[in-house]
Amino acid sequence: MTVGTIAGMPRPSQMLEGKTPPLPKTPEAASTPSQAPTTADAQGNGGSALTRLLQVLQMFTLESRRIHIDEVVATFGVGQSTAYRYLRELSEAGLVASQGKGHYVLGRRIVELERILQLSDPLLLAGKPVLDSLQPHCANRAFLLCTPYNERVLCVYKVGADEIMRAGTPMLIQRGRGTSLPLFRGAGSQIILAYMLPHQIKSLFITKLDEIAGSGLGRTWKDFRTSLSTMRKQAMHKRWDA
Repeated sequence: MTVGTIAGMPRPSQMLEGKTPPLPKTPEAASTPSQAPTTADAQGNGGSALTRLLQVLQMFTLESRRIHIDEVVATFGVGQSTAYRYLRELSEAGLVASQGKGHYVLGRRIVELERILQLSDPLLLAGKPVLDSLQPHCANRAFLLCTPYNERVLCVYKVGADEIMRAGTPMLIQRGRGTSLPLFRGAGSQIILAYMLPHQIKSLFITKLDEIAGSGLGRTWKDFRTSLSTMRKQAMHKRWDA
């Protein structure tokens, strides 16, 4: 019974952000004063209209696959007309779709973007053939291709069983492409954590001590470093969530 993980490791500066660093400003751009958002751009509790639209999309999760207009009103502290405007603009872009009576789900444009990502993501293009080659070894096993993403770990690809036997009991592998995982729990997350740069690890220890301790990785700096060192030394990292 095994869950194996292949971790995609971007450049060190991208480990926690999960995105490409911004290009440096040109001298002209640096000398040009930034413009404050206009009244039309500032909405609700502050921030540009674009920021608000992106934040509306962040409301969709595995647990909340459909949102209601009233949730947008309550989340951002805006009027119903403003909330409808956000959702209308997202709907016109194909990013959300109305289901009637104020309910919205993700739109068809997301499907198009997912297809483009499948054909262009360097990590997926490199890792998929490797995982596919492991199919003959997937009896009672699952292999995950994971990458750091916003202080979490994102599953990019999975091969193997959706259900495995653990101590004679069936156990669902509830992880697949698009599943966001905690940084401190699970084999895929912890092996990526173990290979982060020292200053990143220390920063996480300072800011996430309770989560680290709750995951059994140690409550002191010494114990935490020892846990990560042990992971790096293992030829195959195995760990099961409770």
